[in-house]
Amino acid sequence: MVTGSIPVTSLFDHGFQVYASTMLKPNYWQAYFSGSKIFGQYGDPWDAAVGLTYFPFGHKEVRMNLQALYMDRSAVGYTAVPYVVGGTGWVYTFDVGTWF
Repeated sequence: MVTGSIPVTSLFDHGFQVYASTMLKPNYWQAYFSGSKIFGQYGDPWDAAVGLTYFPFGHKEVRMNLQALYMDRSAVGYTAVPYVVGGTGWVYTFDVGTWF
Protein backbone atom coordinates (compact mmCIF):
# COMPACT_ATOMS: atom_id res chain seq x y z
CA MET A 1 0.00 0.00 0.00
CA VAL A 2 1.26 3.45 -0.89
CA THR A 3 0.31 6.64 0.91
CA GLY A 4 0.59 9.81 -1.15
CA SER A 5 1.53 10.27 -4.78
CA ILE A 6 3.94 8.12 -6.75
CA PRO A 7 6.46 10.20 -8.76
CA VAL A 8 6.30 8.00 -11.89
CA THR A 9 3.42 7.09 -14.18
CA SER A 10 5.01 4.09 -15.89
CA LEU A 11 8.07 1.86 -15.80
CA PHE A 12 9.63 -0.39 -18.42
CA ASP A 13 12.18 -2.95 -17.30
CA HIS A 14 13.27 -6.08 -19.07
CA GLY A 15 15.64 -8.88 -18.24
CA PHE A 16 16.29 -12.58 -18.26
CA GLN A 17 16.92 -15.56 -16.00
CA VAL A 18 18.94 -18.71 -16.68
CA TYR A 19 18.92 -21.97 -14.75
CA ALA A 20 20.96 -25.08 -15.46
CA SER A 21 21.18 -28.25 -13.42
CA THR A 22 22.45 -31.78 -13.58
CA MET A 23 22.02 -34.89 -11.47
CA LEU A 24 25.44 -35.83 -10.10
CA LYS A 25 24.00 -39.09 -8.76
CA PRO A 26 20.52 -39.81 -10.15
CA ASN A 27 17.74 -39.50 -7.55
CA TYR A 28 20.13 -38.26 -4.82
CA TRP A 29 22.44 -35.33 -5.75
CA GLN A 30 21.61 -32.36 -7.97
CA ALA A 31 23.97 -29.46 -8.74
CA TYR A 32 22.70 -26.23 -10.26
CA PHE A 33 23.60 -22.74 -11.39
CA SER A 34 21.22 -19.83 -11.84
CA GLY A 35 21.52 -16.20 -12.73
CA SER A 36 19.42 -13.21 -13.67
CA LYS A 37 19.85 -9.68 -14.98
CA ILE A 38 17.44 -6.76 -15.21
CA PHE A 39 17.89 -3.76 -17.50
CA GLY A 40 15.83 -0.99 -15.98
CA GLN A 41 15.24 2.71 -15.79
CA TYR A 42 16.43 2.80 -12.17
CA GLY A 43 19.35 0.38 -12.27
CA ASP A 44 20.67 -2.86 -13.69
CA PRO A 45 20.72 -5.41 -10.85
CA TRP A 46 21.95 -8.97 -11.32
CA ASP A 47 22.53 -12.14 -9.33
CA ALA A 48 24.19 -15.54 -9.69
CA ALA A 49 23.83 -18.65 -7.56
CA VAL A 50 25.36 -22.09 -7.31
CA GLY A 51 23.82 -24.84 -5.24
CA LEU A 52 23.71 -28.49 -4.31
CA THR A 53 20.54 -30.40 -3.47
CA TYR A 54 20.45 -33.77 -1.70
CA PHE A 55 17.39 -36.04 -1.77
CA PRO A 56 18.04 -38.40 1.19
CA PHE A 57 15.26 -40.87 0.29
CA GLY A 58 15.89 -40.87 -3.45
CA HIS A 59 12.81 -38.83 -4.38
CA LYS A 60 11.83 -35.17 -4.35
CA GLU A 61 9.43 -35.21 -1.37
CA VAL A 62 12.31 -34.52 1.06
CA ARG A 63 15.31 -32.43 0.13
CA MET A 64 18.26 -30.58 1.66
CA ASN A 65 19.72 -27.63 -0.21
CA LEU A 66 22.93 -25.65 0.18
CA GLN A 67 23.28 -22.46 -1.91
CA ALA A 68 25.71 -19.59 -2.39
CA LEU A 69 24.15 -16.50 -3.98
CA TYR A 70 25.85 -13.28 -5.03
CA MET A 71 23.64 -10.24 -5.64
CA ASP A 72 24.42 -6.82 -7.01
CA ARG A 73 21.68 -4.33 -6.04
CA SER A 74 19.03 -7.01 -5.51
CA ALA A 75 15.73 -6.32 -7.25
CA VAL A 76 13.76 -8.44 -4.77
CA GLY A 77 13.52 -8.81 -1.03
CA TYR A 78 10.76 -9.70 1.37
CA THR A 79 10.23 -11.59 4.63
CA ALA A 80 10.51 -15.08 3.09
CA VAL A 81 14.04 -14.56 1.71
CA PRO A 82 17.25 -13.69 3.60
CA TYR A 83 18.06 -10.48 1.73
CA VAL A 84 16.69 -6.99 1.15
CA VAL A 85 15.85 -4.91 -1.92
CA GLY A 86 19.02 -3.16 -3.05
CA GLY A 87 21.32 -5.56 -1.20
CA THR A 88 24.77 -6.34 -2.57
CA GLY A 89 27.00 -9.20 -1.49
CA TRP A 90 27.01 -12.89 -0.70
CA VAL A 91 24.15 -14.83 0.88
CA TYR A 92 24.58 -18.45 1.96
CA THR A 93 21.57 -20.64 2.72
CA PHE A 94 20.90 -24.15 3.93
CA ASP A 95 17.37 -25.45 4.08
CA VAL A 96 15.41 -28.66 4.46
CA GLY A 97 12.10 -29.01 2.66
CA THR A 98 9.28 -31.49 2.42
CA TRP A 99 6.47 -31.87 -0.11
CA PHE A 100 3.29 -33.68 0.87
